[in-house]
Amino acid sequence: MAEPILKSAYDQQQVDSVPTVHVVTTDRGLREELRALVSGLGFSAKSFPSGRAFLQQYRNREEECLILDLDIESGQDTLESITTAHPDLTVIVIAKELEVSSAVGAMRGGATEVLETPFQARILRRLIEQAVHRA
Repeated sequence: MAEPILKSAYDQQQVDSVPTVHVVTTDRGLREELRALVSGLGFSAKSFPSGRAFLQQYRNREEECLILDLDIESGQDTLESITTAHPDLTVIVIAKELEVSSAVGAMRGGATEVLETPFQARILRRLIEQAVHRA
């Protein structure tokens, strides 16, 4: 006889309470790579091709955070739109060749963390864990 996938209501509750990480980037390859990485780290992952798509579908929930690619067109404006609409959402900003002025602008725009790519998965995991426990 096959083992049940879920053994109890407690197990189902654990599945339902997996933190969700939203990923926003126009770069399809990066979006898929981040989605796979986040899933591999044990989190639920949802990806969006733009800040507008994210804002249209996002509903405030506990234990969630956002990874936003600052390199997208109007990345700083997208960040500010998201943090204005959802000030309690923790936003981790990623960018290639991040300049100090861009990092400062991201923090002023509402980012909680700024991470330059490439980065190590363990660093992203730590930032996500801190983010979802802030929620």
